[in-house]
Amino acid sequence: MKRVDAHPLLKARARQWYYTWAAISAFYRHYLRDPVRFELEVDGETLEGVTAIAQNSDPFTYFANIPIRICEDIGLDDGTIAMALLRRAKQRDMLPIASRVLSKKLHVSKHRQIDEFDDVSRASVRSVSKDSDGVPRPFPVQVDGDYIGQYTELDFSVEPGALTIVA
Repeated sequence: MKRVDAHPLLKARARQWYYTWAAISAFYRHYLRDPVRFELEVDGETLEGVTAIAQNSDPFTYFANIPIRICEDIGLDDGTIAMALLRRAKQRDMLPIASRVLSKKLHVSKHRQIDEFDDVSRASVRSVSKDSDGVPRPFPVQVDGDYIGQYTELDFSVEPGALTIVA
């Protein structure tokens, strides 16, 4: 998202194709070589991975008019979030995951490298990768499609009923 947001003209003209190029480019530049690894702690369980997604609605987003479903069965009004964790970033996993992301029949959460957690009220993500000085390496964070910076730790929680929606 940082790269996409840095080029608003390309973002507007190429739309989902520019996002696709940016994602593939980032995967080959960063994830395959030396991804930041982190721990996801949710429901008393701690797992290690390279990408975490917190979601409060389904679908997660759209690719043109195709809904992208990562975590399913999550709604704005159920008082919880869902989390998905990609455990590793290997080239051999990306085509099957991309196929699942764009498929109406296959489920992303059923891929062997993805863990999904439903009905989450609290979760945290902490970097376990260290730089040469032993300092935790930050990971990039986006919220609702906007890049908001790099962090070494995030906490997620839900306050049911905190948002009033008037239609």
